[in-house]
Parts: sequence; structure tokens; C-alpha cells
Amino acid sequence: MVKKMMIASCIVFCISCNPDVSLSESEMIKVSESFHIALEQAMPDKDLDTILKLYEEDAIYLPMSGTILKGKENIAKGYERTLQNNLASFEMVREALSGDVNHILEIGIINAVFRRDTLEMKGSFKYQNTYRRQTDGSYLMHRAIYNINQN
Repeated sequence: MVKKMMIASCIVFCISCNPDVSLSESEMIKVSESFHIALEQAMPDKDLDTILKLYEEDAIYLPMSGTILKGKENIAKGYERTLQNNLASFEMVREALSGDVNHILEIGIINAVFRRDTLEMKGSFKYQNTYRRQTDGSYLMHRAIYNINQN
């Protein structure tokens, strides 16, 4: 199901891109890095407000549970569950980046460490984020899909 969602998301992304308006790779990396920095700090800090500021009002978030969450209110509920975990570290590693001035598609891996008492568990997760340009020129998360890394 999730693979089908990712393929469908890629198709919609490709159709919606305007190939006449380019964005340099360094500009796309700058946008991507701004989201990485915010999330890599907000997740272990359990800072839900910062996380939600990264999303559009009508964004769609598909966490590993497989439940599609639409809109900030529902996305907040999903992250509230996620943030209950004892997340010690959260690192996003970009594998691919493409897009234009209106949409940026990023695919990568999240490396996370969870701690409870003396136990430590490491996890690796795939992600696909689509950032969409806003009328003020900034970018917000439009779609976020997370899945278990099966490499």
C-alpha cells in the first residue's frame, strides 16, 4: 500500500511540476537543509509547535503506521504519538532531490536512536518529502511519507 502511495505521489509530483521554471541544486539543498535542521532538533526536543510550523495547513502525512493524516490538526495527533517515544537522536540523510521552483521532492533515510533507561535501540526509516513554494517565496511541507527501511 505504501509503495503504491509513493509511486502515485511521484506521478502527481511529476505532472504538477513546471519544467520551464528551474531551481538550482544548491537552492534545493538549502531548502532541504532548513527542514533537516528544524526536524533534527525538534524531534528529540519533542517540540510539536516547531514541527507543525513546517507543514502546510492542508498537508498530508503518512507515518509508518500507514494511517493517512490530512491537515495540521490530524498531523499534530500523529506526531503526539510519535513524540511519546524516547527519541535521543534524529538524523535525516538525503539520497535524492529533484524539482522546480514550485515543488521540491526529497527522498532519504532517517537514522534514529531511541533510549529507555539503559536500553538503546537504533532505527532506520525511509522518507519522501515534498516541499511546496508558498506565495511569500518560502517552502512548507506539502507531503511527508515515512516507511521502514528494508535495505
